[in-house]
Amino acid sequence: KAGAPRGGGRSRTSGSPGLQEFGTRVGEVIHFGDFSGSSFGAYWVHKGQLVGSFLEGGTKEQYEAIAQVTRFQPKVEDLAELGIQGVGFALTMSQKVPSAGPIAPVPSTDAGSSSIVLEKPLYAWHAAAGVVVAASIAAFAYWYGRRRRRW
Repeated sequence: KAGAPRGGGRSRTSGSPGLQEFGTRVGEVIHFGDFSGSSFGAYWVHKGQLVGSFLEGGTKEQYEAIAQVTRFQPKVEDLAELGIQGVGFALTMSQKVPSAGPIAPVPSTDAGSSSIVLEKPLYAWHAAAGVVVAASIAAFAYWYGRRRRRW
């Protein structure tokens, strides 16, 4: 499940208790942080959408922010900017994203300063429309089948 820590709800550790991965490792990887220092990580962007992330040596607030942003899966237009912002991107976006989940697009406060677009995926509407169409077809088939038997 995207946004949940890998490993069935637990954080995945690799020799260090500070490593946590969220989402999926699909698409282009963008590294950030100080690799010789204590805190670094990466984001995975697939088809212009952030789908996965990991952080090594972060604070509890940083881990929560990265988990929340990965769960929200915002669109990312400028990969270089994402790499420069690093964990700051997750901290900034987690403050903009409602804690209950994405409800509506969040407008940027600085016009033209950020190329990161937030918008709610329309998958729920697509699924609901598919269910309505399937139920309508089934009802019509049932009605038509009963009608033909009367002849």
